[in-house]
Amino acid sequence: MTAGYILEPTGADNSSQNGKGERPHRTLANMVRCLLYSSSLGAEFWSDAIQYACYLYNRVYHKEIKMTPYQRWSGHIPNMKHIRTFGTPVTMKIPGDRPSNGHPHIYHGIFLQFTGTAKNIVYYDVQTGTVKVATHKSHDEL
Repeated sequence: MTAGYILEPTGADNSSQNGKGERPHRTLANMVRCLLYSSSLGAEFWSDAIQYACYLYNRVYHKEIKMTPYQRWSGHIPNMKHIRTFGTPVTMKIPGDRPSNGHPHIYHGIFLQFTGTAKNIVYYDVQTGTVKVATHKSHDEL
């Protein structure tokens, strides 16, 4: 017994012994599968999908606490106006001046998630094949 807790290890590959603790994991795993499947993105985007699933999960009403986890933590109802669909196309303006009028002034990408502050988004740049962060100005402050 450590600090009032009794350690009771579960058997390997037997998560049903800890059903209450495993339920959020199963919910998030299902959300990740749905995000990846609906966006037609591969498993290489799993880490982005799990982060966005957690972001959404914390902003969804939970019957047990009668509010969202975000609301419980922050004290106010989350603003959901900025929510985007995982894997949708985004077009980002290239910062700075263009060398000429004919020069492209945009990035084409795929939305993956918000950063910790939701002021920036993480997206996959389809031209370079890299993940980038860009300023997201199309929503009200949280």
